This record gives sequence, structure tokens and C-alpha cells, in this order.
Amino acid sequence: MTLLCRPTAFLSLALAMAGCDASGDFPMPVSGTVPAQVFVVDDGERIFPQGGDLPLAQGVGNPVWGPGQPVRLFALPGETVAIQVVVAAGDVPLSGVTVDLPGLHGARDLSDPDPPARARGAVTPPPPFRHIERFVVANLDLAQRSGGPDAGVSLGWAKGAMPDDSGNRGRLPEPLIPVEVAPSWADYPMTIPLGERRAIWIDITLPEQDFPAGTYTGSIWVQAVAQETQALTPVTQLPLEIAVGPVALPYAAVRTMVFYDVDEIHGRTGSSNAVRHYLQVMHRHHLTPVFQVNTPADVAAQHDELTGALFTADQGYDGPGMNRPIDVIPLGTYGSLKAPTAASIAQVEQTVTALLPIRAMPPERDVFLYAVDEDCSSTLGPDWRAALSKSKIPAVRQLLVGQTCSDDPRTQPVDLAMMFASAYNPDWAKTARQNGKKVWIYNGQLPQTGAFLSDGGALSLRANGWIQQRFGIDRWFYWE
Repeated sequence: MTLLCRPTAFLSLALAMAGCDASGDFPMPVSGTVPAQVFVVDDGERIFPQGGDLPLAQGVGNPVWGPGQPVRLFALPGETVAIQVVVAAGDVPLSGVTVDLPGLHGARDLSDPDPPARARGAVTPPPPFRHIERFVVANLDLAQRSGGPDAGVSLGWAKGAMPDDSGNRGRLPEPLIPVEVAPSWADYPMTIPLGERRAIWIDITLPEQDFPAGTYTGSIWVQAVAQETQALTPVTQLPLEIAVGPVALPYAAVRTMVFYDVDEIHGRTGSSNAVRHYLQVMHRHHLTPVFQVNTPADVAAQHDELTGALFTADQGYDGPGMNRPIDVIPLGTYGSLKAPTAASIAQVEQTVTALLPIRAMPPERDVFLYAVDEDCSSTLGPDWRAALSKSKIPAVRQLLVGQTCSDDPRTQPVDLAMMFASAYNPDWAKTARQNGKKVWIYNGQLPQTGAFLSDGGALSLRANGWIQQRFGIDRWFYWE
């Protein structure tokens, strides 16, 4: 008999291995077939390797896909949207499984030079940054929940607000490993044991300029190694439609400050290029990373991100915020300059002088001295304010002094108060701003805001952008 192949969730593995491309007829025997499952979810789900049937796999409650339907997304120019392509093995394990979205077609062609070749499994490493990026969703071992001495309490949630994690079985689908550089332990092409599933995350970043509104289309290819021939064979081809709106997403519509540690990144990745990659990825997602700037040498070392040179086509960057520099510069991050002395004051003066040519470039930047961290009783804030006011250099006298402290910002003896999210009071902040102070928010804790911890919920951080806009918070500061 003849079966009609369709890009639906349930596919006969035997049918796929026989070469059906999900677009036409192919004769095959019905008996002895073993179903493999392919479905698509959005970026708000965690797909665990094990577990029972998911209603999302049937299209129930799935906002982006249903059986027999294209994957449908909406996006604005300058936005990054994401989906997860999930492949599950039934009674037969799968090996050599690959997922690819070769390109988009529409009013503007974003495709790779040879999409069919990539879809057939040709190995042609793409540029490090491109409009379409694929990631292996790796699993983070989670032997216990985030927290401390008080059960159910952590930096990310107050008592009674800890998110449920039932079903994680000690492993959390969290890290995203770029497919093109995935190490062997990331398991790509994927091996999927009996009864388990794996996900590939796909980021699609739309240009922010000269990108016409309309519908863009593409095809998601899923392939596996046929046991009989050991050849890469199509499993299915899922159509994708992205409706693009007419107005570009403003770059960094809500402003952030995300601290990173150079040594931490080097230590975890072993790559000298990892920091550059990190900075460009953060920039693409409208986030502002910061490291410490304590000396003129630090200014020179971070020249490219401070001037925007790192976010240009010459540096391999392709995405929103082209040529835009980082717009916040903290001196003495986390109080690393310590107390003001003749030597440290001179150091600040030299650093501020080194920053003058950069600060003269648009856009306007928030430049401040981070006097002390999480110690409201410290006098370092007012001490630095008094010391800087005596400088002969105007830019040093005008330098803001800030601290992380959750006391009433109206009475804090600094120019910039960075308050814990759980302590932020909109009325206090409004009055402080009227009196010439800046008030920012720091980290996040449920239930008042989203949490920034890995086990804080897949959508937790997404709430913070809306909170920030609703309450007019100038900048949201995150620790690593």
C-alpha cells in the first residue's frame, strides 16, 4: 500500500529511513514500523529527557505548532525569537540525529549559499555569528535546589515562592551549547536512547533595519543515521512561517547591566575567544555586560566594547545594535577600589581621563564609581563623594558615586542607589529621582520579580522587562 508522508508529530521511523521527505508518497510495508516523534515548542518550556507524554507534543496548549501545521512565530525587526525542536525515540534508539534550519526566504533572503547541501548533512562551518543559530540543550546536574540555611529560601525567592521543579529528576535542561562548536560530551549529532527525547534550540535574529514586514518561510530538517546503511537520512521536514511586524524593536528598550568575570569564562570554556563571543551574544540579545574598569589599562583592554568596535561587521558581528557601544561603565566594581587614598584617587583620575574620548562619543553613558557592595553601614560611599568633589578634574568631580544598598534611597548618602528587587519601593524611588538621585534595581527575587537563578523557572526573567518598563526603572543590574 501507499502511505502519505506529512510533516506531523508522529512519523514512522521505518518510513523516514526509507527516504520519505515528508512531502509526498512512498511505498512501504506497514507492519513492524516504530514511530519516532518530532514536535516543536517555544522558548518558554523546559524539555526533560525523560518523562511521560507531553500534551505539547499533540499541539495541546502549544502556541507555535500543532500536528499537520507549520511552525508559526511573530517577530519584530531587531528581535531574537527562539524555538525548540524536540526529537523523541520510541521503541528503537536513534543515532546521528541532526536538526537544521538552513535559511529563511521572503522579502529578503537570509539563506545560506547552499541550503540543500546543509540539509543533506554537508559539513560547511558557518560564520560564528549569523541570523540563525542552533544550540544543543544540555542538562545541568542539579543535586539540590538553590538556597541556604533556611529551607525554601534563596537569593532568587522568598519563603513560599520557590518554583516547582517536579519531574526534573536531578537534571535541568539549561545550558545552550552552539552546535558548530559542541564538544563530544554535548552529544551532537544526537544519540537518543529508548523512550527519551532531546531538544535543539534555534535562535532566529532579525535585522533591525531595512527589513520589510511580511511573512518569511523556511524548512526545519530533522535527519538521523539509518541503521541499515549508516547514512544520514531525512526523517522529516517541518515548514516554518515567521510573520514580521512593521516597526523595529528599539535596541535595549529596557536598560541592563550584567556583570561578568573574565577568569570565570576562561576557566569554564578554556577558550581565549570566549569573552568576545560572550560579549557579542549578550549584545545581540539587547543586554549590557560590564566588567571592572579600575585603571587606564582596563580602559584599553575593553576599548572595543566601550567604543562599539566589537559590534561591527569587521569584528564578525551581525545583529541588533550594530556599532553601538556599551552604555554603562562602573569604576571599582563591587567596591574593588576600597577606601579613597591619595593613590586610589589618583588612579580614578587617570582612569576617568582615559575614558574622556570614549565618553565624548554617543550615546550618553552611565559612568559611576561603585563604592561599596551590600554594606549600608559603610562610609565608603560618602567618603568617595567627598574625595572626588575636591579633584581638579571636572569629569572626576561630576562622577557619580553608587552602592548596592536597600535602605530608603531618599536618605542614602550616594548619587546612585542599587536596591535589591525585593526591597524596591516605587514611591521612594520616585522621590529620590526628583531629588536628583538615580535608583536602579539589583538581581531579582520571587514573588516580587522574576528570579535570575537557573532553577527559577524558564520564563522567570521574562517578567522583569515588563516590570522595569511599568515602573520606570532606569537600569536592572544582574550579578553574573
